[in-house]
Parts: sequence; structure tokens; C-alpha cells
Amino acid sequence: MSYAIAQNSPQSSPIDGLWVLLVPEGNEKVPMVARSANGIFLLAFRTGHGARKFMSDSSIDGAEPRMVLPASAPSVLDLATGRGASAVLVDYDAATQNYRSAVALA
Repeated sequence: MSYAIAQNSPQSSPIDGLWVLLVPEGNEKVPMVARSANGIFLLAFRTGHGARKFMSDSSIDGAEPRMVLPASAPSVLDLATGRGASAVLVDYDAATQNYRSAVALA
């Protein structure tokens, strides 16, 4: 079975239907981003199970998995790009440092 992320169009975003982890930052929860030598990336997952597994494996305190709905996608993307994210890594595995796909946030 093959999976693909929908092309960006005026009515969709590259993260619609994906799951992100919201982590505490100050008095609010913001989408989790990861820093690497190649930049800063928003972490997203195809399933809630994948998001919860990453959260559990990484021992992230206070994180909450959330599905990105079309109505919430713009604010998630604004928060992520405001924190320096330039792309989305889908299904990142911290143990192997592999991911399923990457989508630029242009």
C-alpha cells in the first residue's frame, strides 16, 4: 500500500489529516519541531498511534498528539514556521533517524 501527501492547493495544506505533537512552551502548547544540521522541521505522523509511539519512545513530558484539521492547519503552520521550521518530516523515527517523507513549507 502506498501513501502520498496531497498537493498544496488553496483549500488544503501539506499537513491536513496528519498528527502533530503539541508541547508546552511558556503558557501555551505549540507544535513540536526538531533541529538538525540541515535545519528545523515540524514533526508530523500519519496516525495517532505513530504520534503516541514517538511521544512515548522520546519521553516527552506534557506533549499531546493532535490531528491537524483543515481549520487548524494555518495556525499550526504559522506556529511552526515562526519557530523556524522549513519543512515537515512525516513519521520520523528517533531511534533510526529515518522518516517516511518530507514536505517543504514554502
